[in-house]
Amino acid sequence: MWSPYGETQELLAGFWVLDCESLERVTEIAARIARCPAPDGAPVHPVVIRPILDGGGDV
Repeated sequence: MWSPYGETQELLAGFWVLDCESLERVTEIAARIARCPAPDGAPVHPVVIRPILDGGGDV
């Protein structure tokens, strides 16, 4: 099967957007994500929490 990405073995990009009622809940979920198993030799990247401001209107 043809793929436009060839045989890329790295993660190109990835992120989650969480809509939670509190910072405590987001922090709890981030801690669980950080404990997910990864293959041996995989780089360790921190989980970053950033607020998304609601613009409240058309873009």
